[in-house]
Amino acid sequence: MAITILPLYFTVPLLIYFGLILAVGIDSLIKVIKHWKLKKIGSRDLIIGLIISLTLYGSLNFIYPKEKGTFSMIFVGPFLLLFLPVTLYLVTKNIKKVEFLSKGSLIAVSCSMVGIVLKMIFNSLYS
Repeated sequence: MAITILPLYFTVPLLIYFGLILAVGIDSLIKVIKHWKLKKIGSRDLIIGLIISLTLYGSLNFIYPKEKGTFSMIFVGPFLLLFLPVTLYLVTKNIKKVEFLSKGSLIAVSCSMVGIVLKMIFNSLYS
């Protein structure tokens, strides 16, 4: 395993990027738990969010089939799995006709973040 030393001007934007990913994931998880306790989210919304999350993860694996941990996948993965559903949530959260899409995209962000964390844990345990 090689250790790569990045110059300081690369590490600060990367820390901001990964901090933003962590903040978006934790914020969406807190909102999902809060909506679940207030009974604003039902089982149908959870299923729609899980399907959205699995579809986005499948499309990511379709785009990058063999590239695990490459630099481009590190940037495209969170954009596709987290920032795209968050943008969809922010656009549709005040529209009553597509409220199911808003809830589903928020749940998709939470499912994706939990999936990313579990994948990191299992990869470190079994590699």
